[in-house]
Amino acid sequence: MKKIIILLAIYIININILSAQDLTVKINNNETNIGTIKIPVFGNTNNDFASHNIEYSFELKGAVVKVAEVLGGNDFAFEETKPNFTLEEQQGGTYTLKVFSQKVKSNFEGKLFEVVLDIFPQIDFYYKNYFFIHITPTKLAIDEEEVAINAVSGTISINNIVTNQTYEEQFSHAFPNPFSYETVIFFSIEEETTLKLTIYNYIGETIQEIPKNDNVFHYILINAEREIIDFNEQYILNKGLYKIVLRPIKPLASIGTYKLLFQTKTKNHTLNISCLK
Repeated sequence: MKKIIILLAIYIININILSAQDLTVKINNNETNIGTIKIPVFGNTNNDFASHNIEYSFELKGAVVKVAEVLGGNDFAFEETKPNFTLEEQQGGTYTLKVFSQKVKSNFEGKLFEVVLDIFPQIDFYYKNYFFIHITPTKLAIDEEEVAINAVSGTISINNIVTNQTYEEQFSHAFPNPFSYETVIFFSIEEETTLKLTIYNYIGETIQEIPKNDNVFHYILINAEREIIDFNEQYILNKGLYKIVLRPIKPLASIGTYKLLFQTKTKNHTLNISCLK
């Protein structure tokens, strides 16, 4: 556990930030492999103040934050109410957490608060049944006074991952009508599995589900044989931004490579995907 000594003109706060190696990460046994990272922040104060603001920034690689929660610690500031906070995502996987404390007890020593993050591990950081999640604290400030962070960054490895990992691929720009009646989609995989393709528009509305009937699945054939889905007019989309989500239907504990080909009259668009099935 690394310590940070903060000396301000009016009061003293001693902050302990856990290093990345000390963080606890749990992958819940559910269909989406949402995991939980808990980041406790400890400290003490010898004065009584009406309020103060804490800003804590960290870089997270190997996972995306889905839901955040900040819990009060040992009746330090938040008592029985949850603290007010905001979590902003910056470029490059950096997150800034701003916590506003309404009450502060005097002569307190213990956990200031705990950051609880529900995360979605990224498949790019998956290797040999392990996810590798890297977290690095980058900034700590109290009442806009920035202090040095003496915390070691590190990598957390997680094994025993449950299956049914969801892969998301976001179009980075507007393709000219990526689907038409001539569009075909190719999957190539070494093992048999089942996938469902969902297409969303830029505001998150479901546009198409392929196949539409949950009782009819598209099977990837053994020995990397190819099966082709021919789209008809019901799958034609207008020009725009779309997000494609591939979801395994049948849980299989292995990693595979998919080749996704979007074919229009003028151009082919290919995605090479490594995905936990």
